[in-house]
Amino acid sequence: MNPVCDRLVYVLVSVFEDRESAQQLLRAIDAVQSDWGRIRVLLIDNGSIAEPIGKEDVRALNLGIDVEILTLSIDLGQQRAIAVGLATLAEREDAQVVVVMDGDGEDRPRDIPALANGVLAGTSEITVAGRGRRDDAMTMKALRWAYRKVFSVMTGETLPYGNFSAIGGRALRRIVLMEELWTHFPATLRRVGYPIDVIDFDRGHRYAGNSKYNLVSLTVHALRSFVPFSETVLARVLWACGIVTALSLGTLFVAATMKGLGYTEPGWLTVVAGAVLTIVLQVGAIALITLLIASTGRPWRNVTPTAIAKTFVADQVVVDAIFPPGASKHSRVVTK
Repeated sequence: MNPVCDRLVYVLVSVFEDRESAQQLLRAIDAVQSDWGRIRVLLIDNGSIAEPIGKEDVRALNLGIDVEILTLSIDLGQQRAIAVGLATLAEREDAQVVVVMDGDGEDRPRDIPALANGVLAGTSEITVAGRGRRDDAMTMKALRWAYRKVFSVMTGETLPYGNFSAIGGRALRRIVLMEELWTHFPATLRRVGYPIDVIDFDRGHRYAGNSKYNLVSLTVHALRSFVPFSETVLARVLWACGIVTALSLGTLFVAATMKGLGYTEPGWLTVVAGAVLTIVLQVGAIALITLLIASTGRPWRNVTPTAIAKTFVADQVVVDAIFPPGASKHSRVVTK
């Protein structure tokens, strides 16, 4: 057994109306612990109504890991549910390594050791799962490529990863003080300040049911990734507006010069001036709207996760691991 695996690793999972996938995920995580190290799962039930996951659902699995179920009073959305979970763990002294992952099976539990070992060994404070092979449709691949290009141009950063990540205790207690965490966890990782190590993993397959995401929700999620970089986005939009305005006025100056030299037909300058005026007004409107969005459109502004996370917790229960007779609470269960 690798000596760094003797330390406790928390695995944070957010689920919504997906009991079957959550149960299969817990079994897979239990198998990882059997071969690797000590794991405790914090399962966030994000206000499920039709398929809530409760204590008996977990107890029936006879797991060798402790599972804590944190039930939220309402559906906050996945990103805010993750924020509540991280704020909860930040209050615990033993939460020095936290793995965040999706609960549908596309983040593979078998990749947890490779993801967390760098943080456990102290060589990395944040390690994320990069985008490996994915079985996506061509349309989705094209949209994802376009999003990455736009994100890079607008923010000057790259975001080649999702929620699947391992973070150390210092990064954990820093990120929960950032209001941007309410909006987009992966993008906020870029703002924490620690270097980010990226390890590419292939995408797994969903355990059961269909994804709750559609094109609209994915678009909203993508747009929210710009929020942690709103000041940078604002500055770049204003620079672009300034460049377009300067080029438009330059075009008008050239047109006026050509008119004065007699190189144009009657009425041509009027057409150019009208086009330039239209462009300048549109650019001005874009600049004004961008300014208003950046200054007033940030959700949960000035409210950090640590301040209000407990407000949304409706219930909190712990399902202890099933240990063989005579085993201590700190024994590692190995299933043969």
